[in-house]
Amino acid sequence: MIKNYFLKLDIFIFKILRFFFKSKKLDSFISKQLSTKNYSTLEISTTIGCAMMCSYCPQELHKANGKLFEKRMQIETLKESAKNIEKNITIHWTGYSEALGNKNFPEFSEIIKKNGNKQLLNTTLHGHSNCVEFLKKTNNFFQILLHLPDNKNYMKLKVDQDYLSNLEEVVKFQSKRLKNKLFVLVFGDDFEPQVKKVIEKLLVEGFLKKENIDLRKHLHTRAGDNLKKKDLKEDFYTNSLANNKKDNQLFYCSNRRLNQGVLIPDGRVSLCCHDYSLKYFKGDLKNSKLSSIYENKEIYEKNQDFINGKYNPCTSCEFYESL
Repeated sequence: MIKNYFLKLDIFIFKILRFFFKSKKLDSFISKQLSTKNYSTLEISTTIGCAMMCSYCPQELHKANGKLFEKRMQIETLKESAKNIEKNITIHWTGYSEALGNKNFPEFSEIIKKNGNKQLLNTTLHGHSNCVEFLKKTNNFFQILLHLPDNKNYMKLKVDQDYLSNLEEVVKFQSKRLKNKLFVLVFGDDFEPQVKKVIEKLLVEGFLKKENIDLRKHLHTRAGDNLKKKDLKEDFYTNSLANNKKDNQLFYCSNRRLNQGVLIPDGRVSLCCHDYSLKYFKGDLKNSKLSSIYENKEIYEKNQDFINGKYNPCTSCEFYESL
């Protein structure tokens, strides 16, 4: 609520400035201020394509467009890239795919730890066994979100006894250290029945907090792709696309993602986590500092399309709004 209040205040002030002063430099400044957070983060995708193939995740598009790119991140690629990640950057192991889908994930996390960056993990707990075991003993993460199977199989994950045991063990170990920073999420009405029993047991035993469990009915459109999926409309709702047809308007990213790119396996940084199509890359982290990449010079200095509401793939995103 407080963040929304200050954002609205910023927009009000910028509207007044723009009324009295007309210049491209001012427009670039305003759009950049509204499109970035006051701190920078980097998401990392350890693979191109995800074995989960959840109904609400546009993996078909991602895999099709990702055929030209390196499929799995290598240790040397992350080492090269990490040298250009400043220590004040928070790393999100999220991006376009399940982090544990790359067997080198434990080594990746250690590289980032040695680099001095804080780490956050979103995981389904579906992946290589060595990666799951790593989560039963590591203290590398300041926050973990467990994205778990639903009762209508939107998440394409086979739930067996091994999965249930791993879920319980990871929660019991991590909850002792993370306390209020261990979250559980399901997209849909409820958890898969067997998973629900484990969650209820962990709640009773005090390893999970009720307020940290989220049954979510809302989906991001992922640059418009989820709007095409009719089978999702029964159980989910999405934001409608912003009206991008206004003349003489200044556009910005209301999700403030222009300093939260996604590092893909070959070392390049994509626009943001909504661009599953991989249409635009901000730079190559193997040979450029992340702070330099986040200056977004291509968007704000070389091309006015973003500011003018004509930037693809943003034109298909609900967060591409006008002032």
